[in-house]
Amino acid sequence: IRRQMEAFKEGLSSGLPETALEIFSAAELSVMLCGERTIEWDHESLAKHLKLVSNEQGQKFTKECHAFKLFLDELCDMSNSDRSRFLDFVTSCPRLPPGGLASLSIEVAPGSAGSLYPRSRTCANLLWLPSYGTKEELHDGLHTALANAKDGGFHEHNEERVVRNA
Repeated sequence: IRRQMEAFKEGLSSGLPETALEIFSAAELSVMLCGERTIEWDHESLAKHLKLVSNEQGQKFTKECHAFKLFLDELCDMSNSDRSRFLDFVTSCPRLPPGGLASLSIEVAPGSAGSLYPRSRTCANLLWLPSYGTKEELHDGLHTALANAKDGGFHEHNEERVVRNA
């Protein structure tokens, strides 16, 4: 790892004098470069920073929609490791950047009719969420999608690639 660290240091110092970084602690640099280890959010911050957008059929969730409220409940109930998996699924980054949710611009759109699992487009931080009727259905569908994300499932149009349940 020494070679990688030296290359990183050389690349960083080519655009920024090393002395410029001396004002930051190691912890501050870690957050700036790697993001927050602890993912903290609540209903209010999620409702404020998740952007509701239309799907391909022109349908759109509202903040008062039952499925969206279930989704917020599920996100708030998640452990830190599940929150990390969710962020990785939607953004390709398992941590919150400096600025938190506000700097991510995650968009949520209704999933296609008949869709069982959420899908994502990580290049656009976009989540297609099925209109689940119960907390259990949402939990099972979302966690199955998260469990399969590393195997290539549930991104864009790969819903048929279910490999394992949550």
